[in-house]
Amino acid sequence: SKSATSLFKKYSVLSSRELKARAEVLYENYATRLEIEARTLLTMVRTEILPATLRYQAEIADVIGSTQVVGVDCPETEQTLQEIVDLAAGMKNGVSTLDAILEKVPSEPAKHAQYMHDRALTVMQGIREACDSAEEILPMELWPLASYAQMLLSGR
Repeated sequence: SKSATSLFKKYSVLSSRELKARAEVLYENYATRLEIEARTLLTMVRTEILPATLRYQAEIADVIGSTQVVGVDCPETEQTLQEIVDLAAGMKNGVSTLDAILEKVPSEPAKHAQYMHDRALTVMQGIREACDSAEEILPMELWPLASYAQMLLSGR
């Protein structure tokens, strides 16, 4: 703002040019950090979390098929399968959306930062929520990453 710029100038803290340069560096750092986090999230979901979720989906589908073959209904297991299918779909949709967002990032630092904040952050949060929900449902032996509990207890 003009008042902040004049205050910094009045007390010889930073010139207008220095203030703009500092803001540009901060915008660039924020956007770069978010972009790295987004690309890391995409890699983790594609190579670890989604494959594990799909393996569990296949296991549950097999259990349902085997159970129904012998004439037993299993509505709770069918509900679990539907939850897993929905989570996997959410992850896939989020990954596709985030990919598209990352293809169109502006080059100017302030616009890049605003773009990442307004577009990527919300999608990243949605993917994270789907992954967290999958972690709660998948058996520990299928989950490819250390759980929160394992990380907390590993220091002991």
